[in-house]
Amino acid sequence: RKVGCDRALPACANCTRANRDCKGYGLKLAWPDKYDGRRTQKRYKAEPDASATNYMTKSGKFSFLNMSVGDLE
Repeated sequence: RKVGCDRALPACANCTRANRDCKGYGLKLAWPDKYDGRRTQKRYKAEPDASATNYMTKSGKFSFLNMSVGDLE
């Protein structure tokens, strides 16, 4: 049976209770689904400044990582 992590710090309660060494949990990254209304991708039509043009892709679009505070805790 797989037991989910409760994300307690510094070690999860499940590992503490079982007297196991907690391997912890890393940074959880998530990308929004196409129809996920909670975390929609926002599009802005602002003109980039000269320094930003070095980071643009050939298509002229920027890519950003979509994270929330809960992903870092």
